[in-house]
Amino acid sequence: MLLAAASAVIVALVLQNQRLQRAHDALWRASAAPRVGAWLPTLPLSDLAGRQAELGAGAGTIRLMYVFDPDCPVCERSLPALRPLLERARIAGIEPVGLSRAEPARLQRYVRERALDIPIFRSDARHHSQLGVRAVPAVLLIDSDGRVRFSHAGLVDATGVQEILAAILSEGRSGVASMQAKESEDENQQEPDRQGSAAGAGDGRDGRRSGAGAELQQS
Repeated sequence: MLLAAASAVIVALVLQNQRLQRAHDALWRASAAPRVGAWLPTLPLSDLAGRQAELGAGAGTIRLMYVFDPDCPVCERSLPALRPLLERARIAGIEPVGLSRAEPARLQRYVRERALDIPIFRSDARHHSQLGVRAVPAVLLIDSDGRVRFSHAGLVDATGVQEILAAILSEGRSGVASMQAKESEDENQQEPDRQGSAAGAGDGRDGRRSGAGAELQQS
């Protein structure tokens, strides 16, 4: 009887500890990376080749950002799961990029040894603070306006892979739809110009204008 009661207490304590651990993990994840919907500032950064680029607000490109550190064991454990996601992002029209605070020599060696075939940018504590990244690894999906569409901090396991993949597919589709809508809008704006040029050519008014319109159409 006493043994059964003691066993029940132990089971209850184990379950309570698991619930507390899950709650702790959820709070940590929520504070370790920027919240979904947050707007990021414009971050001027340099890649390992010294090329300048802007990440965040106004970049005009949808990006899947992997924030890591070469000496982070959790980053190392996450890399096998992340590799196919980085390629999947590229296929979906999303640019995968890496971001790290490591020293250039250490970072270049790590990228070479791990065969990371994505643009890698050097960052510092200030950049991470502006991004809202407080722990690595972190995976952010950032739309073309610099808004966070997905945010994940910590080990990328099977559940994380599914969440990131769903975000990639969703943003990839919306990005294509947005591009198509913009192309359609540009086409609609150009149509009155074409009609006006054709009318000017037909009635013989201002030959210079009709000629410029014809050149515009050819280009």
